[in-house]
Amino acid sequence: MGRRLGMTLEERQRAVGMLHAGMTAKGVARHFNHHESTISRLRNRMRETGRVNDRPRSGRPQKTTPCKDRRITTLSQRNRFMSSGKIARDLMNTTWTRVCLRTVRNRLRTASLEACRPYVGIPLTHRYCPERLKCVQGHRPWTRRQ
Repeated sequence: MGRRLGMTLEERQRAVGMLHAGMTAKGVARHFNHHESTISRLRNRMRETGRVNDRPRSGRPQKTTPCKDRRITTLSQRNRFMSSGKIARDLMNTTWTRVCLRTVRNRLRTASLEACRPYVGIPLTHRYCPERLKCVQGHRPWTRRQ
């Protein structure tokens, strides 16, 4: 028996109706494919508050919706070299939602995506480093040549 995440408001109301009709919590849980403790908590919530709605939660609400989260991940997947700043700007231009770079990075990390920036430069080996340094110092006019 696989578990699902959360119940919709309609499913909660139907479950409470089934409980009032005399069905057991175990039978209702089996019907909705949820754990028995979920239905028991729902019954207790109905007794305490008279409602089956979610209780207020602490914490700041998310700035982006699941649709905007998908847009962030899609943009990153289509162009792997797009920075989080460019993704945030694109989201602002298309959906008028201003998000910070940290939010974009968090959404990409949640989707198991990482920034993929190409390395621009010469791969320096131990032998090549001193030669490259001499070359650069020789071309800089503000350093003295020896």
